[in-house]
Amino acid sequence: DPLADAARLAAAAHYSAGPGMPRVAAVAPDIETRAEGTRLTVGAVVVYYRELRRLLPANVAILATVPWPSEKRVGKYPYAVTAQYADAFVPMAYWFNRSPAAVTQQSIRYLERFGRPVMPAGMAYDPDVDAPWMHLATPKAKDLTAFAAAARNAGATAISFWAWQTATPDHWQGIRAAARTFSADSVPGPAAPADSPLRVAIPLGVVSGGPFDRPY
Repeated sequence: DPLADAARLAAAAHYSAGPGMPRVAAVAPDIETRAEGTRLTVGAVVVYYRELRRLLPANVAILATVPWPSEKRVGKYPYAVTAQYADAFVPMAYWFNRSPAAVTQQSIRYLERFGRPVMPAGMAYDPDVDAPWMHLATPKAKDLTAFAAAARNAGATAISFWAWQTATPDHWQGIRAAARTFSADSVPGPAAPADSPLRVAIPLGVVSGGPFDRPY
């Protein structure tokens, strides 16, 4: 139900713990493909994002969390429609049995055509959660650092990792290295559109969670 889903997320974005306390700066709606059980249609995506933008506070950014644009998704997933309502893309650049750098670079190069910042999310979890039949190894620290380096080299200004509650000590080692890649003195990437809440609301850096749960 796109209207109900939008209302639920907008209500969370309005939450305040009291005067002077931190407020929600952005929401990251995760709209998956039909393979994950959603009723994905272009019409539903439009209804959802229109209602979400109408209900959100004006200074709360929408970070569209989307499946990475693989050759099987381009032309099928509504990336262009999503870009009309989002302030940034957060492609889930989960590489599984591919190269972390290749998936990350392809995600950024494809999505940047829509004129929105691209801030990919990488893997810090056991892929058996999603695809147990593939019998893939859990990513190592070197995979996370390769993802971060590819994102930075492609112009990303921020990255994230899914998910802190499943991250291993090795993953946290990779995340620490990724934080250095995205240090404050690194060269800035493309700016957000002039009318975007991202220009004032979102501190750029490395975060880990679902997918923008807390600063790291």
